[in-house]
Amino acid sequence: MKTYEAVLRGFPVAAITEAAHRFTAGLVEGQNRSFAPSTAEFMVQVRKIDEVFAIKRSRQNAPQITAPVYRGNGKAPFEIEAEKLRQKYANREILKVGVSYDQWRSMRHELPHGHTWIGALNGTIFGPEIIIAAEAAE
Repeated sequence: MKTYEAVLRGFPVAAITEAAHRFTAGLVEGQNRSFAPSTAEFMVQVRKIDEVFAIKRSRQNAPQITAPVYRGNGKAPFEIEAEKLRQKYANREILKVGVSYDQWRSMRHELPHGHTWIGALNGTIFGPEIIIAAEAAE
């Protein structure tokens, strides 16, 4: 028993208890179930468990990532860009919504010349820009 006490000195009680539980329950891979573990075998298990506990402790002490704070209107940059695109193409007819890039590539020759596909707006395909005759004369 003194040998165990000497080699286990400095290890957390939780790691020692968990190692003992794992051996008793037969959960240690490759353990001899007819005999108690040697000091060396027991120490290997205690070290493994202590490493796992150390990782858990370091994660608990790690700084937490806070949610970003957006300026102005409280929208994320991608939301602001999406709103700009919606305004830019507001005068165009929406032909389809929810079209992936690959789908658009396969159907683009069937769509009217001048159409626009925008993935950032849920894969929206806008029709060509309509130019009024009075504007064209200018």
